[in-house]
Amino acid sequence: PNSSYDTIFYIADVIFDDYNNHYSAFLVRLTDNNTDPIYDVYTYGDSFRDNGDGTYTILNPSQMMRSEWYSKRTEYVDVYVCKNATNDTCEDLWYVYSYVDNNGETFYWNISSGDYYSGSFSYENGQYHLGDDAVYIWLKNQEAGNVWDTHHYYCKNHSTTCTELNYIADLVNGNQPGYITLTGGESEVDAVHNMFYADDVNTINSTIKTGVDAWYEMNLLDYSSYIEDSIYCNNRTISEYWGWQNNGEMHWPETSKYLHFSGEGIYYNINTNIYCNNVTDQFSVSNPKARLKYPIGLLTTFEAHLSNNYSSRVSPETYWLMSPNSYTTAGGMFQNYVTNSGSVSSGYIKGKRYGVRPVISLKAGMEYSSGTGAMDDPYIVKLGD
Repeated sequence: PNSSYDTIFYIADVIFDDYNNHYSAFLVRLTDNNTDPIYDVYTYGDSFRDNGDGTYTILNPSQMMRSEWYSKRTEYVDVYVCKNATNDTCEDLWYVYSYVDNNGETFYWNISSGDYYSGSFSYENGQYHLGDDAVYIWLKNQEAGNVWDTHHYYCKNHSTTCTELNYIADLVNGNQPGYITLTGGESEVDAVHNMFYADDVNTINSTIKTGVDAWYEMNLLDYSSYIEDSIYCNNRTISEYWGWQNNGEMHWPETSKYLHFSGEGIYYNINTNIYCNNVTDQFSVSNPKARLKYPIGLLTTFEAHLSNNYSSRVSPETYWLMSPNSYTTAGGMFQNYVTNSGSVSSGYIKGKRYGVRPVISLKAGMEYSSGTGAMDDPYIVKLGD
């Protein structure tokens, strides 16, 4: 066998992997032509100094033999180490914050990958500039969460100047900042307004609308003269902004502080205002800002509640309502729906395979005659004189 190799390893420990039910060896790769693992060491410290030139220096440095790391790994937490683990001054400094006991896997935050965060900004000559209150954050922990509650703006380029500004609107998975990107001098107020009320919204059909239109063409097109061009309200009036307005708190590490809408209520409230305030939410055939191809839509949450009777809402399948519940940067839109037991709930649209129950409004003079609306017992109406 060959006795000359480019890389040689020292077996530091042998461990039993309970999950995979076998033994594994913890190997240390010897470097710099060392043949004795005693010369392969980690350099780490309990704090660091920012040298102001793009480098960091580990303070109070200590050394640990690589061959001892697995047995002493519990000591190698809450410390700082250069990426190569040997120098005490470097450009790429890491903070060791955790390890996994069963296999010794270590988790790090990169100090040099942090960013400046501010509670204000200015815009001039195509550039965003963070305010004087900008602070540098690299560790995503409770302290960072407290800062993000009031410092929502950052450049994502490790500086205080940028052409695209990021605004932290909510928290993803409870501890990571979820953001929207601002351009052209716009603020988060402008961005939120444009998301829902700009002239170019409502231009792309959803999967549901495409399906409902196809169903209308197959079943109701010949009866269009009897159907009223009513407003079907997708009420996106904002009821709670939370982190979506500057200085709006996100309350680390809570995950329910999202952008909420007025039509979200999944519980019956007799005082709910059913008026559809925003023209971009008033879907109808005749509204150019929220145009429908055919006069058909879905129930709103309040309309589903009107009977206050679960049995009237029961269907073999869970089905979507037209009312949005809330919006997050991570999961997108929360939408209200009716379960197959008749209760009203809400959940992410993404990945859900629920049904729809289209609704129409009959023109004046139409009268109910019989039927329950089921496939085998359709509604029958009397035509007016």
